[in-house]
Amino acid sequence: MSEISIFSCALVTGASSGLGEEFALQIAPRVSKLVLIARRETHLQKLADRIREEFPHVARSRLRSRSE
Repeated sequence: MSEISIFSCALVTGASSGLGEEFALQIAPRVSKLVLIARRETHLQKLADRIREEFPHVARSRLRSRSE
C-alpha cells in the first residue's frame, strides 16, 4: 500500500450530496483543515458532524449561510 500524503487544507464545493459529499469523505483523512461549501445547510451540517466524528484531527469550522 502506498503512503498517504497529508495536505494542509482542502475546499470542497457541492459537499451536501453526490460527488461533493463523497469527495469530502475521501479527502478528510488526508487533510488537517477541510472547508465544505453547499447550498443545503442541513445536509452540510450532517456531513460536517460525520466528518468530525470519524476524523477528529480535522479542524473545526463554522458553517455560514449565504445571508451572513
